[in-house]
Parts: sequence; structure tokens; C-alpha cells
Amino acid sequence: MHLHTSASTALAFARSATLDLLIVELSLPDMSGAVMIRELRAAGIDVPAMILTACAEETDKMVGFRAGADDYVTKPCSLMELLARITALLARATRGDLDQTVDHEADQRDARRHPR
Repeated sequence: MHLHTSASTALAFARSATLDLLIVELSLPDMSGAVMIRELRAAGIDVPAMILTACAEETDKMVGFRAGADDYVTKPCSLMELLARITALLARATRGDLDQTVDHEADQRDARRHPR
């Protein structure tokens, strides 16, 4: 786990590291968490991203999802709900990796059956 107190340091870290999950606050001192997620998505970084914030307005949620967030949780929240949402995001990300592996294996079998 890595904790950053500004979006700029978190953004620089996320661009240079392999992450399993990103949990972002909307109200960061130097940049909105939604802007940070949008920049990561634009850079091709498709890490699962959750917004965890006290901003509970529907417009805030829409901004977060449109920026590319995979989940949006408002504080205060129960620890059990937060853990369940994190587990679900990680499971979907892992299934995606498995689906890509299965697709790649199917492509290889198809190439062996139908050489060009």
C-alpha cells in the first residue's frame, strides 16, 4: 500500500508503478481525484479505481464515473462494505486478466488449426 497526500505525487507514482487498485479522494489539495483518474485513463493506465469521498451529491458521482472510476463510495461507510467493494473490484480485474489469457490461448489453438 502506498499513501499519497497530493494528486500530483499519486499520479507520478501510478504512472511509474504497477498497481492492483487505486483508491482516490475527490477533494485533493492540488487536483480533483476525478481529474487524476481521467489523466491515468488517458495515459492508458486501466487500474481499477475507486473514489472514496465525503462528496455525496449525484453530480459528484457522475463526474467520478465519467472520469473513469469503477466504483464510488461515500464516507462514512462501513468497513465491511468497503472491503466487499474492494474485493469485487480486484476479482473483476483478475477475471479480466484470466479472460485475456483464455482468449490468447484460443487464438493460438485457432492459428494451429488454420495456418496461413
